[in-house]
Amino acid sequence: MNYKDILNDKVVAAGYAEIDRVNNVPFNHGMKHVKNVVNIMDRLTDALGIKGDEKNDLLIASALHDIGQVESRDNHSYKSRLFAEKYLVGGGIPPVRLNRILEAIENHSNKENLDKLPLFANLMAFADKMDFSCDRLDDDWRDKMGNVKMKPIYQDILKVDFAKTPNTFKVLITTDGKISPKDFDRSDGFWVKIPANTKALATKLGLKPQILVDGISLAI
Repeated sequence: MNYKDILNDKVVAAGYAEIDRVNNVPFNHGMKHVKNVVNIMDRLTDALGIKGDEKNDLLIASALHDIGQVESRDNHSYKSRLFAEKYLVGGGIPPVRLNRILEAIENHSNKENLDKLPLFANLMAFADKMDFSCDRLDDDWRDKMGNVKMKPIYQDILKVDFAKTPNTFKVLITTDGKISPKDFDRSDGFWVKIPANTKALATKLGLKPQILVDGISLAI
C-alpha cells in the first residue's frame, strides 16, 4: 500500500471533498492541504536522507492525517487515527509499522508534548505545520477572511523547503518580497507552532534549528 493509492481511493477522496465543502476559513483543510503535506513530507524525508519503509509510512500517515475532520474539527487527530486503523488493517503493513503510523496521526496536532514524541511522530507534526504557503489558500480565500483574525501572509509565501547541514536543520522560506522576518514575529495564532515544531524536530535530530526568510535568519 502507498499514499497514491490512498489518495485515489473513493472513500478517502469523498471524505476530503466533504471537508473542503464545509471549510469556512481561507486556508484549506481538505485534499489540497493533504496533498501539500504529502509533498512536504516527500521533500523533508529527502533532505533528511529518510528512505524505504520509513519514508513510505510517513507518506501514508500524511495522506490520512486529517481524514477525521469529515466528522468534525474537534479531536480530529484521534478520529483520523480511528479511520486510519480501520482503513489500513489488512493492507499488509506489519504491526510495528502500523502502530507508528497511527501514533503519528494521532499526535500530529500535539502542542504541548512535542519533545516527548518519537522522531516519526515529530516528523508528521512538523510536515503538517509547514503547509503555510500560498498553495494552501482556497480559491475563495478573500471571501473567507472574515472568519479569521490573523494576517493572511500565506499569500506572500511562495515556498517552504528544508536543508540539513552537519550541525543545523534549516527551514527555508521563500516569499514574494512583500513581507519580511518581522511579519513572522507574532505571539498568537499559527505562527507560534512553526518555531516550536522546528525546534522539537531539530532537537530530535541532534541539530540546531534555523528558520530563514529569503535568506535572513528568523529569531526563534
